[in-house]
Amino acid sequence: MARLRTTKRSKSSSGRVWNAFAGLTPEFAELITTFTRMPRVTYGGRGFGARALRVDGRIFAMLDTKGRFVVKVPRARADELLTRGQAVPFEPVPGRPMREWLVVTGRRPSWSTLAREAYEYVGSL
Repeated sequence: MARLRTTKRSKSSSGRVWNAFAGLTPEFAELITTFTRMPRVTYGGRGFGARALRVDGRIFAMLDTKGRFVVKVPRARADELLTRGQAVPFEPVPGRPMREWLVVTGRRPSWSTLAREAYEYVGSL
């Protein structure tokens, strides 16, 4: 099994080692396993990106504080997913949507497909 690459390794206040998969959905845990095998990809961090997949340090997919799957995709793709009702704009602060960031609300397209699109998009920036 490939070793999980994370941005930080830390201990909790109780002294226990941080578990990268704690509190994750099985679908997102699978994405972590898949994507951290790829070059330039890490998982984790602090604050906003605590449950985020990153390429070259930039977030491309994550679970937000509500456990929702969030991706960053090109504007045209974001508009398409919004029009089809498969996503809603990601607003970390109510009333302030982040451009190109979406909360996936449907089962289609798959999380894996969207994460791959996001990885390729953010990796090319």
